[in-house]
Amino acid sequence: MEENKKYIHRIWADINSTGIDSIDNHHKKYIEVINNLVDILNNDKETAEVLDVFHKLLYYAETYFLDEELLYQRNNYADLTKHKQEHKDFIAEINHFRDDYQEKENTVCVRMMKYLDIWYKNHILIEDIKAVKG
Repeated sequence: MEENKKYIHRIWADINSTGIDSIDNHHKKYIEVINNLVDILNNDKETAEVLDVFHKLLYYAETYFLDEELLYQRNNYADLTKHKQEHKDFIAEINHFRDDYQEKENTVCVRMMKYLDIWYKNHILIEDIKAVKG
């Protein structure tokens, strides 16, 4: 696709668990979507597969973020407003990637892969775990 680099699948590790099954299950789904993108990048997949990744990411964001925010609200998480803003920023960024892709921007999948990895490391592995611990 955009680069000749081979991408590797991400693997869920129990060490990354929040201790809350519903949140961990959402995080595992997120990894599945990242792995779909890995397959697309490694195998030069076509438009339908890429558009499916956008659909999955936006569906993930709509369902998971709401579940997470409600849980954190019930637990009186002090940084909930900041956390919600990060979720809104994620959705906006995915929409931006989708728009770029539809305009035939040829580096979008590589840029999105980098963004999704950063989101996983910074938001899921740091912010979500911090929120669960209160």
